[in-house]
Amino acid sequence: MAARNIRLTVLLCVALICGTFAAAAALQMHNDRAHALAQAQFYEKRRAADIASVAGAALDRIESGARDFAEGKPFTDADGLRSVSVLGRDGIPHRAVGTALSLTQDQIAHAVSGRIVLPPSVMAFPFGDSIVVASFDPRALVPAPLLVHSGLVEGNAVLLQDPNWTGGGVATPVAGWPVTVRAAVDGDEALAAWTGTLPLYLFVILGPAIVGAILAALFVQEFERRLRATHAVRTLKSTRPGEAKLLIRLAGAERRAVEDARAKSEFIAHMSHELRTPLNAIIGFSEVIASGFYGDVGHVK
Repeated sequence: MAARNIRLTVLLCVALICGTFAAAAALQMHNDRAHALAQAQFYEKRRAADIASVAGAALDRIESGARDFAEGKPFTDADGLRSVSVLGRDGIPHRAVGTALSLTQDQIAHAVSGRIVLPPSVMAFPFGDSIVVASFDPRALVPAPLLVHSGLVEGNAVLLQDPNWTGGGVATPVAGWPVTVRAAVDGDEALAAWTGTLPLYLFVILGPAIVGAILAALFVQEFERRLRATHAVRTLKSTRPGEAKLLIRLAGAERRAVEDARAKSEFIAHMSHELRTPLNAIIGFSEVIASGFYGDVGHVK
């Protein structure tokens, strides 16, 4: 009964220890995963800010080129500028180069109060009593390598996006323009290092479990051996004197039998050694005589 109880106790302790290690490993896995995603989001915020800075500078250059044309300077199609139209506040075009552009009354009302961007490739801004409308190449806003998993949006409309961008992500506004950069977090890349450490978590869980199971088996074995010895002593003390003497005699006879068997084995080993030594010499001399190593039989040597 005691042996069964100790086995159950040991198994329960091993299960609790393994469960504790598993819970600690699972909690650490969760924290490491959250940290990896948070770190990836932090880097995406910085990258989105860099994209917003580049896009803002490009939009400023395009606006500067369109403003130069509105001021009467020669038109240049540098920095992705395609065409420019100068409209009155009534929407009637005054000057234009390239494709003529127009705005609705609602768009004119918004353009009078500040810059607007009409996806995918038109901007408008006030210029004195006029409105300058310019079309541009969206690909000139941000280099393609910088736009990985990102997009430029105005409201819900997309100006420019990476083919692998699926929408959403960290949002960063472009300074001075109604355009927002959205950089999506690449979960697979962010969790690559975390996934590589999963075998370590398994080792943290399985290692103590295996060691605990081995130690538990040794502990139970030692406990049962001591328990049997204690039980034998108690049984011997509880028996009557005659039975105790008989048990003592039996134990003494068993001990003497073991000692006799050991002594017999030692005697046979010694005698075997003592007999082999002269027999080996006799066999050696016999082989010398039989082979005639020194000549015919009867030689002096």
